[in-house]
Amino acid sequence: NINLDDGPMTGIFLDQKDVRKKLRDHYSQDKDILNLFSYTGAFSVAASENARSTTSVDLANRARPLTEANFGLNTMDLNQNHIFIMDVFDYFKYALRHGLSYDVVVIDPPSFARNKKKTFSVQKNYPELIEGALEVLNENGNLVLSTNSSAFPQKAFKKMINQTLDQLGVDYTISDVMGLPKDFKSHPHYKPSKYLKVVFVQING
Repeated sequence: NINLDDGPMTGIFLDQKDVRKKLRDHYSQDKDILNLFSYTGAFSVAASENARSTTSVDLANRARPLTEANFGLNTMDLNQNHIFIMDVFDYFKYALRHGLSYDVVVIDPPSFARNKKKTFSVQKNYPELIEGALEVLNENGNLVLSTNSSAFPQKAFKKMINQTLDQLGVDYTISDVMGLPKDFKSHPHYKPSKYLKVVFVQING
Protein backbone atom coordinates (compact mmCIF):
# COMPACT_ATOMS: atom_id res chain seq x y z
CA ASN A 1 0.00 0.00 0.00
CA ILE A 2 1.34 3.40 -0.99
CA ASN A 3 -0.03 6.73 0.24
CA LEU A 4 1.38 9.66 -1.73
CA ASP A 5 -0.56 12.21 0.33
CA ASP A 6 1.30 11.59 3.59
CA GLY A 7 4.53 13.49 2.98
CA PRO A 8 7.68 11.36 3.26
CA MET A 9 5.78 8.59 5.10
CA THR A 10 4.40 6.96 1.96
CA GLY A 11 4.35 3.45 3.41
CA ILE A 12 7.58 2.17 1.87
CA PHE A 13 11.14 3.45 1.84
CA LEU A 14 12.40 2.94 -1.71
CA ASP A 15 16.01 3.50 -0.66
CA GLN A 16 15.89 0.13 1.14
CA LYS A 17 14.79 -1.86 -1.93
CA ASP A 18 18.19 -3.53 -2.49
CA VAL A 19 18.44 -4.37 1.21
CA ARG A 20 14.99 -5.99 1.19
CA LYS A 21 16.03 -8.05 -1.84
CA LYS A 22 19.28 -9.11 -0.15
CA LEU A 23 17.34 -10.10 2.98
CA ARG A 24 14.79 -12.06 0.96
CA ASP A 25 17.22 -13.84 -1.36
CA HIS A 26 20.21 -14.54 0.90
CA TYR A 27 19.26 -14.34 4.57
CA SER A 28 15.67 -15.50 5.09
CA GLN A 29 15.35 -19.05 3.70
CA ASP A 30 13.61 -21.13 6.41
CA LYS A 31 14.61 -18.54 9.02
CA ASP A 32 12.76 -16.85 11.86
CA ILE A 33 13.05 -13.10 11.24
CA LEU A 34 12.66 -10.30 13.81
CA ASN A 35 12.00 -6.89 12.24
CA LEU A 36 12.40 -3.99 14.69
CA PHE A 37 10.98 -0.50 14.07
CA SER A 38 8.97 -2.26 11.40
CA TYR A 39 6.67 0.62 10.29
CA THR A 40 4.46 -0.93 7.55
CA GLY A 41 6.29 -4.27 7.63
CA ALA A 42 8.16 -3.97 4.32
CA PHE A 43 11.18 -5.99 5.51
CA SER A 44 8.85 -8.63 6.95
CA VAL A 45 6.75 -8.90 3.80
CA ALA A 46 9.87 -9.26 1.65
CA ALA A 47 11.43 -11.85 3.96
CA SER A 48 8.24 -13.87 4.44
CA GLU A 49 8.40 -15.14 0.87
CA ASN A 50 11.18 -17.50 2.01
CA ALA A 51 11.17 -17.25 5.82
CA ARG A 52 9.72 -19.74 8.30
CA SER A 53 8.23 -16.84 10.29
CA THR A 54 8.47 -13.08 10.72
CA THR A 55 7.86 -10.91 13.76
CA SER A 56 7.32 -7.17 13.27
CA VAL A 57 7.71 -4.80 16.24
CA ASP A 58 6.82 -1.10 16.25
CA LEU A 59 5.60 1.28 18.94
CA ALA A 60 3.11 3.14 16.71
CA ASN A 61 -0.48 1.87 16.84
CA ARG A 62 -0.89 2.50 13.11
CA ALA A 63 1.78 -0.11 12.37
CA ARG A 64 -0.57 -3.04 12.98
CA PRO A 65 -3.30 -2.22 10.41
CA LEU A 66 -0.72 -1.04 7.87
CA THR A 67 1.34 -4.21 8.24
CA GLU A 68 -1.70 -6.50 8.23
CA ALA A 69 -2.90 -4.83 5.03
CA ASN A 70 0.46 -5.36 3.32
CA PHE A 71 0.52 -9.05 4.24
CA GLY A 72 -3.04 -9.30 2.96
CA LEU A 73 -2.17 -7.66 -0.35
CA ASN A 74 0.54 -10.27 -0.80
CA THR A 75 -1.77 -13.13 0.29
CA MET A 76 0.52 -14.11 3.15
CA ASP A 77 -0.73 -15.96 6.22
CA LEU A 78 -0.68 -13.90 9.42
CA ASN A 79 -0.35 -17.12 11.43
CA GLN A 80 3.34 -17.15 10.49
CA ASN A 81 3.79 -13.37 10.48
CA HIS A 82 3.40 -11.86 13.93
CA ILE A 83 2.93 -8.18 14.84
CA PHE A 84 3.64 -6.54 18.20
CA ILE A 85 2.84 -2.93 19.05
CA MET A 86 5.48 -2.43 21.68
CA ASP A 87 8.63 -0.52 22.54
CA VAL A 88 11.58 -2.44 21.09
CA PHE A 89 13.44 -2.63 24.41
CA ASP A 90 10.29 -3.93 26.10
CA TYR A 91 10.00 -6.52 23.34
CA PHE A 92 13.50 -7.83 24.08
CA LYS A 93 12.34 -8.51 27.66
CA TYR A 94 9.10 -10.05 26.41
CA ALA A 95 10.95 -12.36 24.02
CA LEU A 96 13.32 -13.52 26.75
CA ARG A 97 10.43 -14.21 29.14
CA HIS A 98 8.62 -16.25 26.49
CA GLY A 99 11.65 -18.12 25.17
CA LEU A 100 11.47 -16.50 21.71
CA SER A 101 14.58 -16.37 19.54
CA TYR A 102 15.41 -15.53 15.94
CA ASP A 103 17.85 -16.36 13.17
CA VAL A 104 17.92 -12.82 11.76
CA VAL A 105 17.26 -9.50 13.52
CA VAL A 106 16.70 -6.41 11.37
CA ILE A 107 17.32 -3.09 13.16
CA ASP A 108 16.33 0.03 11.22
CA PRO A 109 15.50 2.71 13.81
CA PRO A 110 14.57 6.36 13.33
CA SER A 111 17.40 8.80 13.94
CA PHE A 112 15.53 10.17 16.95
CA ALA A 113 12.37 9.14 18.77
CA ARG A 114 10.61 9.90 22.03
CA ASN A 115 7.93 8.08 23.99
CA LYS A 116 6.49 8.58 27.47
CA LYS A 117 9.34 6.70 29.13
CA LYS A 118 12.47 7.84 27.30
CA THR A 119 14.13 9.33 24.25
CA PHE A 120 16.08 7.37 21.65
CA SER A 121 19.02 8.66 19.60
CA VAL A 122 20.77 6.54 16.97
CA GLN A 123 24.21 7.86 17.86
CA LYS A 124 23.72 7.35 21.60
CA ASN A 125 21.52 4.25 21.90
CA TYR A 126 22.35 1.99 18.94
CA PRO A 127 24.76 -0.16 21.02
CA GLU A 128 21.88 -0.99 23.37
CA LEU A 129 19.86 -2.25 20.39
CA ILE A 130 22.71 -4.50 19.30
CA GLU A 131 23.14 -5.87 22.82
CA GLY A 132 19.40 -6.54 23.15
CA ALA A 133 19.26 -8.22 19.74
CA LEU A 134 22.13 -10.55 20.60
CA GLU A 135 20.18 -11.85 23.60
CA VAL A 136 17.37 -13.11 21.33
CA LEU A 137 19.56 -14.22 18.41
CA ASN A 138 20.01 -17.91 17.66
CA GLU A 139 23.43 -19.50 17.27
CA ASN A 140 25.14 -18.43 14.04
CA GLY A 141 22.45 -15.81 13.49
CA ASN A 142 22.64 -12.57 11.52
CA LEU A 143 22.09 -8.93 12.40
CA VAL A 144 21.00 -6.45 9.74
CA LEU A 145 22.04 -3.06 11.14
CA SER A 146 20.76 0.03 9.36
CA THR A 147 20.65 3.78 9.83
CA ASN A 148 19.60 6.64 7.59
CA SER A 149 21.09 9.30 9.86
CA SER A 150 23.23 11.66 7.78
CA ALA A 151 24.93 12.67 11.03
CA PHE A 152 26.31 9.13 11.40
CA PRO A 153 28.90 8.57 8.60
CA GLN A 154 29.54 5.00 7.43
CA LYS A 155 33.00 4.90 8.99
CA ALA A 156 31.64 5.97 12.38
CA PHE A 157 28.69 3.57 12.10
CA LYS A 158 30.94 0.59 11.35
CA LYS A 159 33.31 1.65 14.15
CA MET A 160 30.39 1.71 16.61
CA ILE A 161 29.30 -1.78 15.49
CA ASN A 162 32.83 -3.19 15.82
CA GLN A 163 33.40 -1.57 19.21
CA THR A 164 30.05 -2.76 20.56
CA LEU A 165 30.55 -6.37 19.45
CA ASP A 166 34.18 -6.40 20.60
CA GLN A 167 33.22 -5.09 24.04
CA LEU A 168 30.60 -7.84 24.30
CA GLY A 169 33.21 -10.45 23.41
CA VAL A 170 31.35 -11.61 20.31
CA ASP A 171 32.99 -13.52 17.45
CA TYR A 172 31.54 -12.03 14.26
CA THR A 173 32.06 -11.41 10.56
CA ILE A 174 30.76 -8.46 8.55
CA SER A 175 29.28 -10.23 5.54
CA ASP A 176 27.76 -7.35 3.54
CA VAL A 177 27.82 -3.55 3.60
CA MET A 178 25.21 -1.68 1.57
CA GLY A 179 24.18 1.89 0.89
CA LEU A 180 21.83 3.71 -1.43
CA PRO A 181 20.69 2.00 -4.65
CA LYS A 182 22.45 3.15 -7.82
CA ASP A 183 19.43 5.15 -8.96
CA PHE A 184 19.56 7.31 -5.80
CA LYS A 185 21.89 10.15 -6.70
CA SER A 186 24.42 11.44 -4.20
CA HIS A 187 27.19 14.02 -4.44
CA PRO A 188 30.81 12.94 -3.89
CA HIS A 189 31.63 16.25 -2.18
CA TYR A 190 28.58 16.20 0.10
CA LYS A 191 28.91 13.17 2.36
CA PRO A 192 25.48 13.52 4.04
CA SER A 193 23.89 12.74 0.65
CA LYS A 194 25.07 9.13 1.16
CA TYR A 195 22.87 8.86 4.22
CA LEU A 196 21.91 5.17 4.13
CA LYS A 197 24.24 2.65 5.77
CA VAL A 198 23.38 -1.04 6.19
CA VAL A 199 25.75 -3.61 7.68
CA PHE A 200 25.04 -7.36 7.69
CA VAL A 201 26.79 -9.12 10.56
CA GLN A 202 27.21 -12.89 10.90
CA ILE A 203 27.54 -13.92 14.53
CA ASN A 204 29.84 -16.94 14.76
CA GLY A 205 28.64 -19.38 17.39
